Amino acid sequence: MAILGATIFSVEAWQIKFLNMFITNMSTKSEIIFVDSPTHESNIIVLDYVPVGFTLASNNRQADAAQMDFMSDDSFFSITMLNADRNLFINTEDATTIRTKVNDYDAYCSISDSGIILTGSNNQHAYLVCGTISEAEIRRIAENIR
Repeated sequence: MAILGATIFSVEAWQIKFLNMFITNMSTKSEIIFVDSPTHESNIIVLDYVPVGFTLASNNRQADAAQMDFMSDDSFFSITMLNADRNLFINTEDATTIRTKVNDYDAYCSISDSGIILTGSNNQHAYLVCGTISEAEIRRIAENIR
């Protein structure tokens, strides 16, 4: 599926700055540091969209982060929201990475055989949506995080 306005580049060839984020390329993972973003309470996730057939499997909250896991018969997805002053590591080994936009904010998507990871910041929180569902569904979930 093509994403208009997205730039595709290899894991080894990228090192970009976007949305006040810096990505440091490592051999099997990438570190995303969200900077210059205000810190807000990040322990509640509100979703306006959950794909049909998925049920909430877990809902974990900490002082500066929250995570919700959803399961269906053959797939899963997870949403993590945290304060923007935290570092985030994602697996980018053997993955295609895409710089894209979600709700007019820059985002970063990693696509591999094991699943899809979409991460970004909305100037209040950093978020990560990952799972074994389609890129379109991951994007729609991210667009509907409140």
